[in-house]
Amino acid sequence: MEKYVPKGIDEYKSIFDEDISKKSINKAIVNMANLISKKLGKKVNVPEYTMDFSNSNGDQSGIRCIVGDKEAIRFNWKISGSSANVESISFWNKPSPNPHLELDSVKDADGKITPISQLNLIKLIDIIVDVFQKKQTGDYMAEDVPRVSVTPTIKSILAWKNSEYANDSSNWTDDLQNKRVTDLYNKYTFWYNNLSDDQVMEYVYVKLPQFRRYLYSIMKELGIENKFLKKVQVKKASKEILKVSKGSAKKFQDAMYSLNVWDKIEMLKKGVVAVIKGYSNARLFCGKAGIGKSTAVIGQLEAFGADHVVYKGGIKNARAMYQILYDNNKKDRIIVFDDVDSILKKNDVAKLLQAATDSGVVRIVTYHDDAIAKSRRYDTKMDFIARIIIISNTPKKKLKKEITSRTAPVEINVDIEEMAVYIRQNLEEAPPPVPIEWKEDVWNFIYDEIGLESIKDLDFRLFADACLWKASTPDTPEWKKFVYTLLAA
Repeated sequence: MEKYVPKGIDEYKSIFDEDISKKSINKAIVNMANLISKKLGKKVNVPEYTMDFSNSNGDQSGIRCIVGDKEAIRFNWKISGSSANVESISFWNKPSPNPHLELDSVKDADGKITPISQLNLIKLIDIIVDVFQKKQTGDYMAEDVPRVSVTPTIKSILAWKNSEYANDSSNWTDDLQNKRVTDLYNKYTFWYNNLSDDQVMEYVYVKLPQFRRYLYSIMKELGIENKFLKKVQVKKASKEILKVSKGSAKKFQDAMYSLNVWDKIEMLKKGVVAVIKGYSNARLFCGKAGIGKSTAVIGQLEAFGADHVVYKGGIKNARAMYQILYDNNKKDRIIVFDDVDSILKKNDVAKLLQAATDSGVVRIVTYHDDAIAKSRRYDTKMDFIARIIIISNTPKKKLKKEITSRTAPVEINVDIEEMAVYIRQNLEEAPPPVPIEWKEDVWNFIYDEIGLESIKDLDFRLFADACLWKASTPDTPEWKKFVYTLLAA
């Protein structure tokens, strides 16, 4: 094998700057790595530097991510040219100088080949996971197949299937293999249009996307391949010469940002555990609203069975704050202040919290006014032993230093693209409690039809509102107009 001589830093820098300026590659890779990690149950580590390499397709650059302990995946793009798209994906089944498998195209029923650079990579996540699990060449369905649960949609499709084929499973299996999904859908529509009035009340009308997803899930379960479905082609990777430029590590790290939203939520959870175990007297979690800070905090407290009490707004002044601290001054009690941003701006409240969040096991907190002085319930001084968590939507730089200096703030801010993928990753748990296929319809409409570049903002609250519009008109496309009005810039 030819020995590689590293490029000079100036030569590499021009290539590096060109690629890093195209943030779509970097953000897509970070987003995909986190989704792959969740589905595989293995950590996917995105490195701090790119790789240059040469193989049978010429000179390329890529980001090689370690998966678990021994596997790896690399997202590749051309070094030359103006394309900012990932053109192929390489896989390592075990440590090796060369990758073992490569994914670069989709083949349709007519034999037409489409490069993956023209596809939505996020929707190929299941295929990438399949390649890791099967570790072999071949063709894989290029559709995102969700987990199917019993819903009115499934009930309606099963009723059609049973009436159409009368338990003759061989015909059903044959049709799944040899008929277009749209042809089967036309049969379903014909069946539904001939139902009696009573039956129409019993069965919902299923639209094509839900119908298609259900059939794909059945095909996957039965090991059936429909000859009309597009296939992702996984082939044996060619030999290559790897070229790593570690001199670009710092610039690449800056371009990729050191912590993404998944890392910060994990950091938040670890911060809550530190308070639960008494390693820290207080933590502050701040930043963009609607990311799920409160849900993550309360979830951790409940998971550990921690003694906690939550105050959400409604604190009028310093006296009210002092009374809350006094009433909850118990060993191992955790007081959570959620969405109390307005009271945090007051100097006397900030001073109280500064004293209560000091580093000592016992902290002296004092407050004196006529009402407290005359009270039989409250003393003007206490040895404070409880712990505190503050959740705020105010940026860290706008919070008082008396509070931030002793609460080890974790600030969570994300852009629209990262938020969209984070919502997709947590789609089943995301509010509101509507069918998962409705959430998928809304997410796909936002991601594919409106386009993230046309959205003014996105978070879990806005997504929940969009899903409720879908729930209000589930059987017509009218909900799309409402969602567009809600989100579009």
